[in-house]
This record gives sequence, C-alpha cells and structure tokens, in this order.
Amino acid sequence: TPQNHPKASVNPNSQNHLNRTGVSSQKRPNTASSEPSSDSFAGVRPSDKIRVSFVAGDWSDPNLYDILGKGNWDYILSSDTLYSTQSIPFLVKAIDQLLAKEGECYVAAKRYYFGIGGGILTLLQEVSRYRDLKVEVVRVFDDGKSNLRDIAVISRSVVVEEKKS
Repeated sequence: TPQNHPKASVNPNSQNHLNRTGVSSQKRPNTASSEPSSDSFAGVRPSDKIRVSFVAGDWSDPNLYDILGKGNWDYILSSDTLYSTQSIPFLVKAIDQLLAKEGECYVAAKRYYFGIGGGILTLLQEVSRYRDLKVEVVRVFDDGKSNLRDIAVISRSVVVEEKKS
C-alpha cells in the first residue's frame, strides 16, 4: 500500500506521495549538489530568469492549481512517483493542469513496482486518456540484473480542430 512506502504520507486518505521531509532532506540537497554539464542549459541566456520550486503535498488537493498556477510550468520533473496505481490519475491530472502549452514533464520511474503496482506502463495508459497530452519513453536503463527504469516525457499534443462544412 502507499502508506508502507518510505516516502509516502502517513495519512491513508491522502494522495501525497512525497512528503515535506522527503523534499527537504533528499531532493533539494541532491539538486543543489548536482553539477550540470556544459550543454545542460544550451540556449539559456544569463538574462533569462530561471525559477525552481520544490513542492510537497497532495496531488488531489483542490488548492494545488491555485497555489502553483494553471499552465505556468515549462518543465516538471517527477521521480519515483508512480508506485501507487491509485495516485497516477491524480499525478497526470496535475501535470495536465500545471504544464504550460509548450512545456514538458520528465518522469523517471521503474517499469513496474513489484508488490505495490504502478510504474511507467500504468502512466502510459493514463496519459492516453487525455486528448491533449502525449507521452514517450525516451530512455531505458537496463543493467540486466534488476527492474528496468525509464524516463518518459509528457507534453502537449497538437490538437487540430475539425472544420465543419
């Protein structure tokens, strides 16, 4: 169950899958200590304003979109957030609501979380329910010994309206 996952909320009624402690103790320091490669910011000018936010909370919270702003995010990064099949619809809805028109969401996760369900395959199925989203697995990590790990990119589909005759 989600509440047995080490990063999951202790509130069994919550869809919070990375609590504030996890963000503060793991994600923020790891990101700060990462040295970007020289081509990581290709096309970014020194005058460009780059804003990075770390968010902990419940993806099904109705205030989430008011707090973060609908359609404001050029990039969303998500790691190990697919372990619960019950949480994936909330995550995809949040991505759909928060992602900018030309934005991209990078999701890094296991192909399948044994014993608890979820994974990239479930994400692919859920994204296919959204007319204006598309998803592509862009990288597969296979060491030949353990579970496959994937990086998927979710972006907006170009929706062409049909002309009425």
